[in-house]
Amino acid sequence: MFDTTQRHAAHDAPNSEEFDRLLSATYLGEDDYETELEDRFITIGSGWLTLRKGELLHFRPEWLDRNRKLILVPAHEDCFCEYCLERAEEYADEKDISVEEALEFCWSPKTEASVRAIYYGWCPETIIAVEQFADEVGELDMCASTINNRVDKLAERAYVDDIYPHALRAHSALFWADVGLEAAYLQAIMGWKSIEVAVAYLRASGQQLAQRIERAFTLESRERPDPVPREDLTPPSDDAVEAAEDVEDERTTPSIREWEDPEKWDDLKAGT
Repeated sequence: MFDTTQRHAAHDAPNSEEFDRLLSATYLGEDDYETELEDRFITIGSGWLTLRKGELLHFRPEWLDRNRKLILVPAHEDCFCEYCLERAEEYADEKDISVEEALEFCWSPKTEASVRAIYYGWCPETIIAVEQFADEVGELDMCASTINNRVDKLAERAYVDDIYPHALRAHSALFWADVGLEAAYLQAIMGWKSIEVAVAYLRASGQQLAQRIERAFTLESRERPDPVPREDLTPPSDDAVEAAEDVEDERTTPSIREWEDPEKWDDLKAGT
């Protein structure tokens, strides 16, 4: 699925039971009310609603379309926070411009594909978490490292290891792949510029293929074939195996490992 020689956020994504524990940890009442709302928004926003850390930090109540239950991630948001100043300094060095000029581009999402509408009305818990946070807190007045610390604290309470914001976002990708979103829709909701990343998550999930197979047997009341007894299966001949290997060597469709190209896998290698 993913190259095991490199560490991706997908490897650290919590499973559904671990995510439930993380979310439950936001209801334990160990912090003040505002902190609980913030932690729940971070957990649900990243782990279900696909928001990147920068998008969480720059979320504003004005991003909400409450009638349609959408979070509308804009192409640009004027900002002078610590996160944006750091990005502006990096951009200024890269483009050989002043920091003031670079700040004109901050804040903006990671890619053009990240300008998207995210539906949050599919679950009462997501509606409450998003709208209650917007009404009673408004925005995350914190730096990027504070989000990391909040997630670390929740993971400690929930007894879950190796959890960080990008791993939570990877959970959202696997969650939507399991739900059955096809590659183009998964790419759209995650805000990836490359569809190959969506394909990799779909392969890692395997759920969509399982759904297609199940659907094949339910259409027109098809009966499932009886399994062939193992002793009745004839192993392929050496010639057949050799011919199959020749075809495999000549294939033109790249494998997941061959897609481990810096230009095609920028998002995935960054764990986003």
